[in-house]
Amino acid sequence: QELLVKASKAVESLAGNSDVEVQRVKDQAQKDVQQVKEILGNQIHLLEEDVKTTQAELEKMAAIAEQEKLRSISLEKQILATNKQNRTGLALSPEQIKILPENQLIEDLNEAIKGKDALIDQLMNEKSKLQGNHTQPLEEKIQELTEALLKKAGETEALRGELGNERNRFESDMKNLVEKHRQFGQLEMEARQLNSDLERAQTSICALQEKLKEAEQANRILQEHVEEKKSSLTTEKQNSLKRDKTIQGLTLALKAKEKEIEELCHEIEDRDDALAKARDSLHKAQLQKFQGAEEYQSLLTEKETELAELRVGHNGKAMETQKLQRALNRQEQELNDLNQAKGQLERELEDMHLQKNKGDKAVNELRNQLEKLRGELTAKEQAMEQQYKTLLNESKLKLQSQELVIERLTDSLNNKDQLLQDYMELAKGAQLGGDQSPSGKDALLAKLRDRLKEKDKALERAIDERYAAIDEKENEIRQLRLALREKEHDLDRLNSLFANNEETINSLDGVIKEKDMELQHLTNTCKNLQRVKQELEESRARALREKDAIISQLENSLKSKTQSLEEMTDTLLSQAQSDTKDLAEQLSQRLKVKEKMLEEAWVDQKDLSSKHEREVEDLLNLISNKDNLFKEASERYNRKLSDLNREIQELERQLADKGRDLLSLVKHDSMQNQEQILEMAQLKAALDEKDKIINKLVEHGQEKNEYFAQLKDQGTLNPPHVLELKQTIKILQEQLEEAKLTQHTSVEDEIVVKTSQSKKGLIYLKKELAKNTEELNNALKKENEAKMEVARLQSVLECLHKQIQAQAASIESLSNTMQVKDEIIKELQARLNASSEVREVEHFTSEVIVLKEGIQRPDHPPRERTIIGGDSQQVWYATTTEDELSEDQLYQALKAEQQLYSRLIKAVKEPDSHSRIQALQMELTAVQLLRQQLEESIRSNQDLQKKLEEQVQETKRKEATTPKMHEADLREMEALRHQLEDSQRWNASLQTRFGQMQTRGGGVGAANDSGDTFTTYGDQTSYLSICLGEYDSLEIGKLSLLELRQRVIDLQMIVKELQMANQELREREVLSERSILGSESQEKTDVPAMAAQINFLEQKLEESMKTITHLREQLQTLNQASSGSEGMQAVSKDDKCMQTSPEIPLVSEPVSGQ
Repeated sequence: QELLVKASKAVESLAGNSDVEVQRVKDQAQKDVQQVKEILGNQIHLLEEDVKTTQAELEKMAAIAEQEKLRSISLEKQILATNKQNRTGLALSPEQIKILPENQLIEDLNEAIKGKDALIDQLMNEKSKLQGNHTQPLEEKIQELTEALLKKAGETEALRGELGNERNRFESDMKNLVEKHRQFGQLEMEARQLNSDLERAQTSICALQEKLKEAEQANRILQEHVEEKKSSLTTEKQNSLKRDKTIQGLTLALKAKEKEIEELCHEIEDRDDALAKARDSLHKAQLQKFQGAEEYQSLLTEKETELAELRVGHNGKAMETQKLQRALNRQEQELNDLNQAKGQLERELEDMHLQKNKGDKAVNELRNQLEKLRGELTAKEQAMEQQYKTLLNESKLKLQSQELVIERLTDSLNNKDQLLQDYMELAKGAQLGGDQSPSGKDALLAKLRDRLKEKDKALERAIDERYAAIDEKENEIRQLRLALREKEHDLDRLNSLFANNEETINSLDGVIKEKDMELQHLTNTCKNLQRVKQELEESRARALREKDAIISQLENSLKSKTQSLEEMTDTLLSQAQSDTKDLAEQLSQRLKVKEKMLEEAWVDQKDLSSKHEREVEDLLNLISNKDNLFKEASERYNRKLSDLNREIQELERQLADKGRDLLSLVKHDSMQNQEQILEMAQLKAALDEKDKIINKLVEHGQEKNEYFAQLKDQGTLNPPHVLELKQTIKILQEQLEEAKLTQHTSVEDEIVVKTSQSKKGLIYLKKELAKNTEELNNALKKENEAKMEVARLQSVLECLHKQIQAQAASIESLSNTMQVKDEIIKELQARLNASSEVREVEHFTSEVIVLKEGIQRPDHPPRERTIIGGDSQQVWYATTTEDELSEDQLYQALKAEQQLYSRLIKAVKEPDSHSRIQALQMELTAVQLLRQQLEESIRSNQDLQKKLEEQVQETKRKEATTPKMHEADLREMEALRHQLEDSQRWNASLQTRFGQMQTRGGGVGAANDSGDTFTTYGDQTSYLSICLGEYDSLEIGKLSLLELRQRVIDLQMIVKELQMANQELREREVLSERSILGSESQEKTDVPAMAAQINFLEQKLEESMKTITHLREQLQTLNQASSGSEGMQAVSKDDKCMQTSPEIPLVSEPVSGQ
């Protein structure tokens, strides 16, 4: 009954839901109909507007046609009139002859008008047809819509029954749809990423191609420049050859002139000889014939002087010609050197051209390699695309096969549900009519068995197919791995090629740099050679000018001499008997003629020298022009080389960018492979889940088979057993429904996807595109942020590496210090074992007691024992025990340091311990300083104890009577001692309080360690306070009044110092309390305060050391002047007090250090 109630409620709810859904469907249908009506109305309105526009156009055309008709009628009339005139037989006038072609045109126009009329008629017909066609499809569409509405109404009635069953399916389908949309979105994202990667690769390849084109253009430009340089070099060679020819011509001319000069010199010598002979003959003739002609003799003497001058000039000119010959030889040598340098330069230029050709070959090889790499990259990209497509297709096929398997399983489950329903009907029939025939039951059971066998076979087939699909997937995975390995090998090979290319490029850069240096050197040498050439040419020009001038002068002198000789000979032969007056007149005329000849020769020489200078200037201009051309060519060449270097650097950058792009592609391929592997793993997980479901279904089927077998064995069923079976059947039904919900998802997902895709369409695709673009932008932003984070992490890692190195160094130093401290601890243990000083101390106390009893005065009774000096034996026992305690506490302090070191090492190993390490290091430095101070103070105290023991022994030998003491002085001494004890107690209480505060606050490093160090320093202060009063009670009676007053003053000073120290301790205690309370939050701010405190303690230590040295010097002086017993005792007492007083500030040092 409960089940029936539940079923009725479910049916009612489904009916209500179905009514609601039916109404919703009706509303949607009405909305669709309204939308369709609106769309049709809009279309009809548009069609009406089109019809109106066409009608207006047709009316315009009709008006135009009517106008043309009228024109045609008028033209026809004119034609008829002309025809009538022609028929009458009238003669054609020239005007009519002119009108004939016009008539032909009119006829052509009439034919055109007829054609236009036919077109107008066709247009009118088409318009009528169009109007009919526009109205007919609208009516047909309206009829179709009405029919569709009727069909939808029938469908809504049919859907009412199906909505109740499909509601649950719809919900499950929506869930599956969401999952599938996500999967499709992921696949689309991957496909877009691949497309974007391909586009990037293509853009990079295009950029590289453009850069290669630019490089080729640059190479072409360089080749053109090289050709220009070659042409300039050829022209320069030709010019240099011309120069060489001109220089050779000049040298030949110089040689010819030198030969002429030599010939002239020989002629001059011959003529000089002839002149000498002629002079001799003249002298003889003049003596014989003209002894009285004094004028003639004067003329002869003048000519002789002129000849002597000419000889001197001739000799000077001969020397100058020799110098000029030497200069010419030097210039020839220099010219030869310049020609050799020119040849070397030409050879070097040829070598540079060869090297340039080699560089061009290397660049071409690099281009070929780049082209090969591009081809390989394109092939790999295509292969990747094909692989990705094949993988997508295979995944789709696998999904389809899985969906088919699921469909088969759902069919089998439906069949099993039918079997269960049949079995339920059979059970109901058995309850209602208990006595049915067993034959019917057997038949049903046989049918059920047959169906179960069929289902088992179907399941086995599905399982076989699934295993086959899994095997195929594994084979595909293997193939993908092999492909990945091949890609990795290819990438390694490409990387090696890129490395080789980089090496070659670097070598080419080195060669180009070397060539640049050589070119600079060559340009400098060329400049120097050009300067030398200019200087040589200038010197040659000067020498040529001077030689020309000398030659002209010599020629003139020769001419004059030859003429004079000829005249002299003529005069001697022809006018031997004439008068001297006629000779003088003739000689004067001849001299005038000679002067005119000399002037003409001088003018000619000037003209020749000017022409020569012009030619030399032209040569110099040519040389300067050639030098300028050479400089411009060298500058162009340098510019081209710099451009080539820049282009090579750009190519190197491009290669580096390509390498990076390849690495990014490799990384992207690896990421894609990983994503594919993840997808395969997800698919495997989905297959495993499906396998589990199938196994569950198989188990349920086996259970059902077993249950049916049990039913068959039992044969007859009891009613209670039937109820149990019903319950089991219900459970099985629930399980089957759950299995249906899980397994029907795939098939229904496809149905829902198809319906949703058909409804959404382009709007959904646009939204997805916008989302994908946003996701891509976000991914790019994330990549940039990740790069920034990687850079920041790299910097942090570098800092951490540095810190680790520093920590390792500190650990090494700490380990060394640990070894040193272990050795010190061993030494202290050895000292503690040697406890033989106790006996000597006891003996010393007994002697002090005897001295005290002898010192007391007989008038006054013996005073009671005070706290400081009353019970001396107890004090000495206390001092010895405190010495041992101080050594024990030093040992404990060393152990505490060891613990600190161990904790430091542990803190170093921890990652977040930088601040703690710094604080611990500060503590360690403070502890080490304090421990050193303690050791020094203990050693000094031990030395003083030994000295005091020696002094006491000497006082025992030199016992004498001492002056009596005054009671007031004794009382003052006791009061001062009480004050000292109070200050010491205050120090001890401060130390204990500070230790408790440290234990509560925890400190920076370790509280127990600081507490141990405090106890050691407290014990040390107690030891020093006991040292103040070791021998006061024994030796007070031996002091004089003045010495006692001085002792009181000293003690008052000591008390003041102690009070100051106590005030400082209180202030430091307050500061330490504040620092301990805020140590957890302000560890970094406490470090400078601790450093200041340590500096203060260091100053105190320096002051204490100075006082100790001063006291030691006083002890040495007093020991030397220890002749009198009174002075000796007083000095020892003062030394003891002064020795112990400056060490009291050490109590505050550990507090400040801590």
